[in-house]
Amino acid sequence: METVTLAVNYTGHPFMESLIENKPMLISLIVAVLGIVILPFGSFADALQLVHLDYDLRIMFFKVLAFDFIASFLIDRVLVFIFGRVKQKSL
Repeated sequence: METVTLAVNYTGHPFMESLIENKPMLISLIVAVLGIVILPFGSFADALQLVHLDYDLRIMFFKVLAFDFIASFLIDRVLVFIFGRVKQKSL
């Protein structure tokens, strides 16, 4: 869930690099998301000796993660619409 918060709240310009320009950040987000999706399934779970979750529990887990991402994104956009973005002042 911290990964979702980081991905949604990363603002980019004018205060930071955009996510596309910040390659280490982009790669770490991609690896984290792939890890979350791949680990509950197959040989990765066996290699790490993870307890196998029931199919229904795995589906519920992914639904909660998807809801968290969508809700975080929508809340962020609504708050930006209400309060606006902070703009960098010229010196």
